[in-house]
Order: sequence, then C-alpha cells, then structure tokens
Amino acid sequence: AASCMKGISLQAVRQATEAVIASDQSQIEVEGVTVPIPRANPMMVDFLNLLRLYSFQIYVISATNIHSVRQLCQAMLDIPAENCFGLDTEVVKSENGNGEILTGKLIPPLTITTGKAELYYQKIGRIPPLVTAGDSETDIHLLNLVDPRGISIWVGDDDSRYMNIRE
Repeated sequence: AASCMKGISLQAVRQATEAVIASDQSQIEVEGVTVPIPRANPMMVDFLNLLRLYSFQIYVISATNIHSVRQLCQAMLDIPAENCFGLDTEVVKSENGNGEILTGKLIPPLTITTGKAELYYQKIGRIPPLVTAGDSETDIHLLNLVDPRGISIWVGDDDSRYMNIRE
C-alpha cells in the first residue's frame, strides 16, 4: 500500500479520506478496483463510549496509512489524532513547494504483526494495556500485550480468522 501511494500528495490522501467519510455508499471504485468503504463497527463505538465513561485512554494502531487513520478515527470514533497510529511513510515537500508528497519510504516500526507491539511500546508506553481489541491476524502481537488482569477482544466477524488468532 505504501509503495502504491508513492508520489501522491498528502492533500489528495486527505481529500480521498474525506470523500470516504462523507460517502453513503458501501463501496468505492479506485482505478478500476472496487473496495469496501470502512465504517465504524457499532458495537465497537458503544464499547469505546463505555471505556470513555471510565476514563480510559484510547489508542488506535492500524495497518492503514497514518494520515487516513487519524482522519477516520477523529471523524468516526472521536479519538484524537495524536492517539492514532498507522503505516507511516516519509513525506517531502513537492517540487513547487506548495504541498507535501508521500515518498513510499516506510518509517519503522511498521504497523503490522510485531510492529504494532513495537509501536505501542515506543509511542504509548511500557505499561501493558488493560484492554486490547483487534480484527486481524496482524493484531495478534498487540492483543498479546494485554495485562494479565485485562481482556483482549475479537471484533471481527470472520470465524476462521478468529480461530487462527485464538490458536
């Protein structure tokens, strides 16, 4: 995904993300490929609201690009951008100096597999979280960070993926 975004302006990424947020469609076509538009899981929204009620700090670590993650989480989940992390790439000034361009050069830690746990320790802290949640096999290392007194929650709807994570 990062290499596909190489050369795209940061403004274009933000505009595309805004279009996704504003869309009432379930899918969007991008260069001839139809992809689902992400929507907040209603159960997760309710759960996040419960965590807020008890003054939990909420963070998101996603394999999606950091710019879209921050924009989506703020708009859909009311999570501050500084608490949201994603796949990060180097950004440089455009040739005309009027904007910024994604280079495709990845900035570690990569927010997949072990990188999600690395990022947690690097950006959030060394104290294990009391609650973790995920919907992908790439979340296993993050889910395993949970404090022994805490809970890990599977929020996906794919039973086979859940069984892979459970094992």
